[in-house]
Amino acid sequence: MSEILIKLKNQKLPFTRRLHRIEGVKLPQGLSKKLMLGFISMSLLSFAVGMAGLMGIQNLSSHLDEVALQRLPSVASLLTLAESQTTITSSVNSITLQHLPKGVKKDYYASIEAALAKS
Repeated sequence: MSEILIKLKNQKLPFTRRLHRIEGVKLPQGLSKKLMLGFISMSLLSFAVGMAGLMGIQNLSSHLDEVALQRLPSVASLLTLAESQTTITSSVNSITLQHLPKGVKKDYYASIEAALAKS
C-alpha cells in the first residue's frame, strides 16, 4: 500500500487520474453520475425553498399593507373615542356631586361638549 502512495505523490496528475493509472485501483463508474444527480437535486430543492420564501414575503407584504392602510387608522379612531368617553364619564361623575360650585359645573359641561365634538 505504501508503494501505491509513493507512486501517487510522484505523479503530476489530478488524484482521480492517478488512481486510474495504478493497476488494481478502480473508481466506481456511477460515482460521477451520483454526485451530479445529488448536486442537481440539491439545487432544485434550494430553488424551491427560495421560491417559497419569495412567495411568503410577497404575501406578508400585502398583509402588512392591509394592516397599515385599513386597520391601524380604525384603531386610532377607537382610541380617540375611548378618550372622549373617559372624559365624559369623569365629567358627569363630577357634576353629580352635591356641593360643587356653579362655575366648576360650567367647566365640566364645557369639557363634555368638547369631548363630544372631538369624537
